[in-house]
Amino acid sequence: YFDVEDAISAYPKLDNEKTIKALDAGQIVFTTRPGQRVVIEQDINSLHKFTAEKPMAFSKNRVMRTLDEIATDTENTFERVYLGKVGNNANGRDLFKADRIAYLTSLQKRNIIQAFDNTDITVEPGNDVDAIVVNLAVTPVDAMEKLYMTMVVR
Repeated sequence: YFDVEDAISAYPKLDNEKTIKALDAGQIVFTTRPGQRVVIEQDINSLHKFTAEKPMAFSKNRVMRTLDEIATDTENTFERVYLGKVGNNANGRDLFKADRIAYLTSLQKRNIIQAFDNTDITVEPGNDVDAIVVNLAVTPVDAMEKLYMTMVVR
């Protein structure tokens, strides 16, 4: 629902059904809201066919930005602090794991991920003597986009 500055109307005007179809097809949709406010309906990407390997969450840019940020920060931290400097033994891997736990805990405090537990990450030796493997489970926080309401009239 990002406001498009200086826009006064969206064209073409889609009804709710056509808006949903366009979004489901991975299209960007602009709508006019009350007060001549033009907004982008959803922060979506082109993924619109889902599988067990790529569920609907992968079509959400906020989720994808979170996953990309975690991967990029992990790589940058590894290169800046650990690469060629820290031994690939249990102590070195525990240091890297503690670093990642601190980082992920900070993301959780900032409401970027949720339900993170220290057991959701492992850092293990890789196949090569100089390799490590990080296994990580995260649950990104998405934005509210749908409202359902039950109202009881008395």
